[in-house]
Amino acid sequence: MHSLKLGRFAGITLELHWTTILFILFLIIISPIYAIVLTLLFAIISIHEFSHALVAKREGIKVSRVILLPIGGMAVMEESSMSPEKEFYMALAGPMSNFVMALIWVVVVAITKIPMYTLGTWNSMVSGDIPINWVGLTSSSFFWLNWLLGTFNLFVPAIPMDGGRVLRAILAMKMNYISATKVSVYVSKFLTGLMFIISILTLNVILFLIAIFLWIAASAEFEQAVNMTVLPKINLNSLLRHGVSRTPPRTRVRTALAKMIKTNTPQLFVGKNKCVTIEDLKKSNPDDPVSDYAREIKPIEVAMPEVMMKSFLAQNVYILPVKKSNRIIGYIDVRDLERAIELAKLVYSR
Repeated sequence: MHSLKLGRFAGITLELHWTTILFILFLIIISPIYAIVLTLLFAIISIHEFSHALVAKREGIKVSRVILLPIGGMAVMEESSMSPEKEFYMALAGPMSNFVMALIWVVVVAITKIPMYTLGTWNSMVSGDIPINWVGLTSSSFFWLNWLLGTFNLFVPAIPMDGGRVLRAILAMKMNYISATKVSVYVSKFLTGLMFIISILTLNVILFLIAIFLWIAASAEFEQAVNMTVLPKINLNSLLRHGVSRTPPRTRVRTALAKMIKTNTPQLFVGKNKCVTIEDLKKSNPDDPVSDYAREIKPIEVAMPEVMMKSFLAQNVYILPVKKSNRIIGYIDVRDLERAIELAKLVYSR
């Protein structure tokens, strides 16, 4: 399980990542009081992330889903790249929504006289060190969670948090996107290292888990930035093949294997819409028709190389037919695609 779908708003799916589910269970086990705090927290995070997503949609960027993570969340966009200016405003949208909600709540408290406590008093109440006023706890939780989430996300410049994205957007206005991401990742890992040290010295388990998450996410962010920048430069049409190894359905397995060896290919197309790979034939009977071990294949559309690579992995094949307007225009060998990706990264990611 990667995530739990919670609902859909403005055409965007809201999902809870599995690490967040574990995080919630961990905190609830520590103290039942966290049930209220966590309900508010993830409601606030949802608004925070939808603020990112709605700004993105206004900028013409398609957003498919919002995933809630232990330290915030992530809006999953289907656009391969965006301008630094767009990323800057999108990154600001989340923290600004938190600050606006905190300000609105201060006005509500002033008008209604609902109790709201200082950060220290609220923290002591959550920890169970002082008696709980449930109305005051809920009121204070809404204010302080908004304030802390906005501040932490905006003023800690560690990718993938908003502060790190703001930093990258500013840098990308002065240098190329990959270099800007590289600098942002260095800053992120430096801050993450400090978090590790502080968490160990203070025995803070939550801070330790956040540091681990940030370190992994920062590394993944750089790889994603390289892919976003480099992969669109690959000329996929140059990879198209128009002649592939085929064999009739009644061909014996031994003959098919001999043809694979002769043509140096790990896959044969069987008939019109089936194929067989060397793995499919490992436990076959040499005298059986090869069609007994063949399976149907789904042609792929010309798309981003990383999207096409997922099709190869999903179907577990080496060669796939490529279609355009429901017409087969050629074939792509996964080995050719892999070489093109590595060459593009070598040339363009420096």
